[in-house]
Amino acid sequence: MPRLILLATAFILAITTGPGFAQTVTVEDATVIKTMISEGLKTFPPACIFKCPTEYRWAGEPQVISAVDHYDVTLPALTIEAGLKTRFDVGEIHLKVTPRPDANYAVEVILPSAISVRQGDAPAGAITIGNQRFTGVWSPAAQIFLTIDSAYKDVVVVDAMAEDNSRLRVGSLSVMQEFRLDKADTASGTETIRFSDLMLTDRQENPRLMIGGMAMELGYDHLDISKTEDDQDAVADTKSLWDGILNGVSINARISGLSGSLEKERVGFDQLSFAISALNLDKETSTISLDVKADGLKLPLYVPIIEIFKPKQLNARVLLDKLPNTATASYLFSLAGIKQEDTPASLQKKLFEAISKAGAELRVERVTFDNSLLSASITGAARMAEPAEGQTAFKPVGGAEISLRGLDLVIQRGRDGIATLKKQKADAALNLKMQEMVAKLLALQLLGQQSKDADGAELRTYKIEATPTGAILLNGGDIKTLKKL
Repeated sequence: MPRLILLATAFILAITTGPGFAQTVTVEDATVIKTMISEGLKTFPPACIFKCPTEYRWAGEPQVISAVDHYDVTLPALTIEAGLKTRFDVGEIHLKVTPRPDANYAVEVILPSAISVRQGDAPAGAITIGNQRFTGVWSPAAQIFLTIDSAYKDVVVVDAMAEDNSRLRVGSLSVMQEFRLDKADTASGTETIRFSDLMLTDRQENPRLMIGGMAMELGYDHLDISKTEDDQDAVADTKSLWDGILNGVSINARISGLSGSLEKERVGFDQLSFAISALNLDKETSTISLDVKADGLKLPLYVPIIEIFKPKQLNARVLLDKLPNTATASYLFSLAGIKQEDTPASLQKKLFEAISKAGAELRVERVTFDNSLLSASITGAARMAEPAEGQTAFKPVGGAEISLRGLDLVIQRGRDGIATLKKQKADAALNLKMQEMVAKLLALQLLGQQSKDADGAELRTYKIEATPTGAILLNGGDIKTLKKL
């Protein structure tokens, strides 16, 4: 996806979910509000713990006018410098701020309907918004939006600098938020982002990517809102940055009707859902899990027999347990350039040592895929073992089991295809490729342990084991020996 469209997408989400515009509305006096908003704009957006090249510039001072029961606020024209000389000329943003009996504020935000984008001095594109609505409840004590209810329709992003003059259209985009204060400086809740009818087209309006809809929910458990805006230079060490900010986080997403092009082949799926969770981030070790489900997968077809292996359905769950938080944070933050405590190689060694000591384990609880002929399942677990005597390298140890159902049917389908091509005197090169593929499948079949399932279908099982000595075993035999057969 062109860079401008990625930047524009990030810009819209930041503008509609960030607390900066209302974070200084804490008193009813218009003059004081104006002063506090002016100070607040100097620190918007909140400092990023990663190295963010984006710069926000406000042209002038905000204007605050007292009305009967609310304040009309006009923020000065905003310009966003996004790196590589890309500039978003946002313009003025309007707010309606209404005091509430609970000492919070109801806030309405109106963005400009058209935002121009420039690359240096040259026009680079534009963002337009057809219809919009943003309402929320701001807590001046906690400095966050407790609720957000926003919707944007007919959003169009044009990238004039791209070779194909890409255009991204989004039929509707909504952002919802529900937070509760656990304590004065700790909050838990969810954010939900939805969009529908997304289409990326080229200059000739040919669709390159289409998504029928997406819904993503982010859940936060005991988010320490007093620490989320710490500047990276104020962090004494990575442990103080990692600890206490968040107990856990989860992401649940569902995407429907995705299709696109890959080397002139159509790819996509009917439904895709995934869930990611990280628990016990405030403890010494954490647990991270990933669940993925997909239906109606569409993958490129290059050799006819490969069609047999195309998974129509996918179901997977992978879990990483007892991950040492401090060592992991040190390594990741160093890679991100936040804090260079040591060389990446040294930090990696320390991470492996911590993983081994904590007994961290990667578990493949299930990976299954099915199509009309072939189905497969994978389970397994692995951990990081300490170096063997006389060695320095950490090595993964563990095992996995792979079961294939219907491999015999796949081989027979391949043989039938070869016979048909030979009879039709079709492409000889294609026939040769299919013969080579069938030969490899026969070898794979021979390596598996044969059995039957409850329905009498043939099963081939492959038990793989990684030993502390570094050997890889397949069904009890050293894979190095098997390669020589």
